[in-house]
Amino acid sequence: MKKLISILLTLAISICMTACASAKEESGQRLVMTIGSPTMIIDGKETEVDPGRNTTPIIQSDRTILPVRAVVEALGGEVSWDGETNTATLKYADSEIRLVINSRTAYLNGQEQTLDVTPVIIDDRTYLPIRFIAEGFGWGVDWNANTKEVTVMKQDNIKNSLTGLSEYNPNFDLEKGTVMLNSGYEMPILGIGTYRLNLEQAENSVYTALKDGYRLIDTANAYRNERAVGRGIKRAIDEGIVSRDEIFVTTKLWVSEYERVADSIDETLERLGLEYVDLLLLHQPYGSYLEGYKAMEKNDKAIVVMELPLW
Repeated sequence: MKKLISILLTLAISICMTACASAKEESGQRLVMTIGSPTMIIDGKETEVDPGRNTTPIIQSDRTILPVRAVVEALGGEVSWDGETNTATLKYADSEIRLVINSRTAYLNGQEQTLDVTPVIIDDRTYLPIRFIAEGFGWGVDWNANTKEVTVMKQDNIKNSLTGLSEYNPNFDLEKGTVMLNSGYEMPILGIGTYRLNLEQAENSVYTALKDGYRLIDTANAYRNERAVGRGIKRAIDEGIVSRDEIFVTTKLWVSEYERVADSIDETLERLGLEYVDLLLLHQPYGSYLEGYKAMEKNDKAIVVMELPLW
């Protein structure tokens, strides 16, 4: 019988469910806007984007531009406007963002940045590129092309919800360099990540890492190098450096795959050239992640958890 895709069970699921529950309970944690709509959803409750006006989100140069005051203030930040310099200053926690109307130059905590679309003023309201702002403040942002919805979610509540969790006491074996998971599987403590590696780098890095004694390999759909990672693994196995059972392979389904989990799992395994992976994650809790999670629960190839972008 083939080995099933293993996962961090009790701890990870409890963390994820607690985090998601917290996001719904606390105000100002999750905001959804729809292009062309004068209303927005904040923590499940509908309200006007700009009371008394018909202000709506728009798309400019294939980028989502949102009325900044509504977004930032709804999520607990502050907005100030300098009419003389046409500068908007946004503050949230310890971060500050300054943007100038019709300028691609912005400042994140004093560091100069270049935008791919310029802020504009429409009907006396400042519209700014939301992804730059969200990521600058450490918020998550997701876009659903089918519904024309943009979702912005704070991460503070997720991080805070982890405080005090002590049900899981991982059993580390420092001599073997592994940790025993709740699922009964041992996971290597030290591994190699492949984010931002091109195809050649990914294949050679994975092969060399396995040759040098690493046994944990991490990749993802979004890294676009799963095939190369699989080639590196195959080279090491073919040369007798390792066997498949000695390797712990992690990959992640991207947000766009949550509505087609069964096919995505098959395609992921095909790209890797493997019959199973040892840890499969939903890459981010955005978009249709709950539907994706439920679909993965029903899939006979995997029991899965969500990966939360906490830090």
